[in-house]
Amino acid sequence: KMVILVKKYRKIINLLIFAAFLGFFFAFLKHEGHWIKLTNGLKSIGWYLYPLILIFIIFKAILIHELGHLFSFLLNGIRIKALYVLIFVLMKNENNKWRLKVFPKYIKFLGGLVVPKLPSIRSEEEIKEIRKSFSKALIAGPNTSIYYFIIITILFLVFLLFTNLNTLIALLFLNFIITGFLTVLVVLSSKVHTTEMYGDYVAYSKFLEDDKFALVQILQYLSFSSLKTKESDQFFYMFLTKYYETNRLSYNMFDLMLSTYFLNFFIDSNDTINNSVDKTIKYYNVKRLASSKYGRELAYLVAASFYKKRDSKNAYEYFKIINETKNNNLEEEQIELLEKEYEHLLNLNDNSNYFISKKKYIKNNLFVFEPILNVDEMINDMNKQLRFVEYKTNLYCPIDK
Repeated sequence: KMVILVKKYRKIINLLIFAAFLGFFFAFLKHEGHWIKLTNGLKSIGWYLYPLILIFIIFKAILIHELGHLFSFLLNGIRIKALYVLIFVLMKNENNKWRLKVFPKYIKFLGGLVVPKLPSIRSEEEIKEIRKSFSKALIAGPNTSIYYFIIITILFLVFLLFTNLNTLIALLFLNFIITGFLTVLVVLSSKVHTTEMYGDYVAYSKFLEDDKFALVQILQYLSFSSLKTKESDQFFYMFLTKYYETNRLSYNMFDLMLSTYFLNFFIDSNDTINNSVDKTIKYYNVKRLASSKYGRELAYLVAASFYKKRDSKNAYEYFKIINETKNNNLEEEQIELLEKEYEHLLNLNDNSNYFISKKKYIKNNLFVFEPILNVDEMINDMNKQLRFVEYKTNLYCPIDK
């Protein structure tokens, strides 16, 4: 019974132990005269400097966290495309040279990001290696934050107990308090997830255990890399063809995203026959896809796949159904852009000028990935069209005698 009670109230017990420790610690500092050094140090800092100190400490804590991800990628043989810290973005341009850019609008994210430059992938063994490297890099961020907090805690205590450098002691104390709070947030956020966002610890586990999650993430980050090649696309097309021969489809978000990649690879291939593609386009209900947040593009790809297979009748019927289906999860402009893109792909209209007019919208819709993606290349990709397929239908015109 005692063990059960301890497990049930573990968090409360841990909190009480921590509170008791702090009480004894601060009592010790006051009794030994160390507390006065801290208070005098805090008084020596002008009030106007505190906001600057706060910003610097937050920036430093985020930077250390992201450097944990960054160095883990490098140590596992994966190069870096960009490093985000608050409003600063350090990125490689098209000439493979590092540039520092400032984006004040990113302050609302109050965080950082490391974008790896994944190598071209041409084998299942390379996928396994990328998964291992990625999982290590994910867990390295929060772990580095913890190690960093331990180091600054030791530094603070050493200077507090063995020196009389009051101002430095105060600065180390502020660093200790703010970084400690941020570290707790990092650890807690790394253990939670939503439908669209995954904390580092959760993502670490899913990268190792969930094939669909890992494949979607790899394909997404591969699209950011300038090393992306046709050979890599061809490999994933064949890999997913084999994958869907034995794996079930579903309306799960990651299944929808993976199927979207798969049908995109089919559209770009020279094939017109593929059993896994047939399985995919027959499984999904385009009306259900068209009304969902993650499925509308997949619905259009189903129509495009029929067109690619020279079945223009089904392609146009599905295209009409999709356009008539309302979607309350996407912006009207986003819905229109998808319609125009696939209208162009299916040779129903030439929308080249429309895509150019939407350049600013497309750019703004990339969010934090705006600095590392080439909008002109994206527009050029939208301009592709499938080989023309003739569509015929019989007309019955009664003739009055």
